[in-house]
Amino acid sequence: MVANALTDVPSDGLLGLLREAADRSSAVWGRDDYAAIWRHQLAAPLVMVLRDPQRSFDAGDVSSIGDLLASEQPPTPAVQLAIQHAKACVLRAQDDLPEEVARVLYFMLVWVGRYRCRSKVSSLPDTGLRDGLVWAADRPWLDDPTRSQIASMIRAVA
Repeated sequence: MVANALTDVPSDGLLGLLREAADRSSAVWGRDDYAAIWRHQLAAPLVMVLRDPQRSFDAGDVSSIGDLLASEQPPTPAVQLAIQHAKACVLRAQDDLPEEVARVLYFMLVWVGRYRCRSKVSSLPDTGLRDGLVWAADRPWLDDPTRSQIASMIRAVA
């Protein structure tokens, strides 16, 4: 199963895999494409992204990925599933979600899981998380609210 294979990636190798994967999609997608896909991901209903018949959870007021990223108390199971989804998109190089977008989503979701859910949702060390968020903030296609949110996340990482 893909999800199990993803959880077995050593933390020191994960950041390298995530960085390498983004380089492969940069030649396919343009800046406007990335921006449109990012907006679509933020608006995507959780039920579309987090399809897992084995798990159910109460999402409360959280109905989209954007809501999940903005929530002060997001449901931990939803964050965990969203992290698995983002990581799978990076590692599988899906055509419908560029790796660069998936990477930004991954780093932001790990931060949400770690700092808002207070849960060990990833073995990625804080230095790797901070480096990933710094990289994410530098994406030229990100909107200003997302860039501001990432800046706040960077300040909160020890």
